[in-house]
Amino acid sequence: MPPGTTQPSTGGGTGAGGPAQPPVQPPAGPRSLARVGKVKLSKGRALLVSVACAATAKTGCAGRVTVALARKVIGRKSYRNLRPGKTARVKVAFSKRGRARVGKIKRGTKFKLTVTATVKDAAGAGATAKRTVTLRG
Repeated sequence: MPPGTTQPSTGGGTGAGGPAQPPVQPPAGPRSLARVGKVKLSKGRALLVSVACAATAKTGCAGRVTVALARKVIGRKSYRNLRPGKTARVKVAFSKRGRARVGKIKRGTKFKLTVTATVKDAAGAGATAKRTVTLRG
């Protein structure tokens, strides 16, 4: 072969000449401080909600859990001193109107509650976690 010419490729290349490009990574989103875990109805008068504080939080988390039925708030409870990386169970007692609303639901009927946890850490960073849960009356 004369100098300056190349032999045709005979095997399994990609055909795209040039250096390989690294995989594209998605942009880093905001860190998630809050997470709503398991939810349990307690005697139709309160809701036990597991709330987690992210391990990336500075010193600790504090916030409020709000429970709504058909977009009407039926209970809320504040919490504080939740250590980073830990989970706490918050007992959200229903208001008088909330107990009446839950009491009107026919026994055995499914209903949906929206549980919202608002969290702030010591650095002032805040986050909101929302979860819809289906319970049986």
